[in-house]
Amino acid sequence: LKTLKYLPLGKEYDDENVSSDFLTKHIDEAFKYYKSSWNNYLTDEEYFEYVLPYRIDDEILEDWQTLFRNEYGWVLDSLLLVNQNPTAYDLFFALNKELEKTKENFVKVFPFTQGVSPSVLYHATCGDCINYCNLGCFVMRSFGLPVVTDGNPNSHTWNVLITSDSLVQFNTRGTFVNGSFHVQDWTKYNCWKNVPKIWRKTFAENPNSLAKIKGHESVPEFFEDAHYIDVTNQYYKGIDVEIQMKNKSRKDFAYLAVHNCGFMYYDWSKIENDKVKFFNISDSIVYFPSYYYADRYVPFSYP
Repeated sequence: LKTLKYLPLGKEYDDENVSSDFLTKHIDEAFKYYKSSWNNYLTDEEYFEYVLPYRIDDEILEDWQTLFRNEYGWVLDSLLLVNQNPTAYDLFFALNKELEKTKENFVKVFPFTQGVSPSVLYHATCGDCINYCNLGCFVMRSFGLPVVTDGNPNSHTWNVLITSDSLVQFNTRGTFVNGSFHVQDWTKYNCWKNVPKIWRKTFAENPNSLAKIKGHESVPEFFEDAHYIDVTNQYYKGIDVEIQMKNKSRKDFAYLAVHNCGFMYYDWSKIENDKVKFFNISDSIVYFPSYYYADRYVPFSYP
């Protein structure tokens, strides 16, 4: 058997390739359900971030709003016949019941994790957690529901519906049980007590992200992306830890790593006066304070 070799793909930027007609149509369609009973609690900024964006990931662009409204528009119509003012949870639950009918076939290694068009995701019979999260965002946002992707760096992701008073965690196409918490179920499955940090994928760039302030310093791949925000405090109240640097370096940034089939970098912070402080981290986990070098793991203090 020949080994498959994947060549690195060049970047194409939307401002050079996406037409104004495509964007105008998408924006017009995105406001069809603006200030509906199921999303009128959102601020304009939240609506612009969690409903309006024309893309979710780096997928091949399509008119996914029309696609999923044609497929699932009858769900909303049926709901409105019995409830003229459905909540976000009401509409989510009705849509998710239809998605559950096509059961998930989760695979950990999928040859096309990203770059997959919405129509291919809809017809695919297997995928990884990123595939299913993207599908969930496409379907739910088509009807004005603020659904996002939360998760851990290089580990696991899940969908979240942002309601007026809570986060509804779910796995698209997976069985949803009212009152269940996906993160708790996932940590129990892995025999963990807690998760280290939780990050949310965003459309807008986070100006305070490591990617925007790192300068020329090399950083872990996950933190090269400015489209993430730390939402750990929306899940639990953790602890703050200040660490004195025992092994000093010329690096400007330090990390908390967790060993899980290799060192995984879950959090970062700026070094100041030979000290570094990490905020809102979970307990019952062994963390390794470290610098980042692309070719090796370098600790700066005890675990």
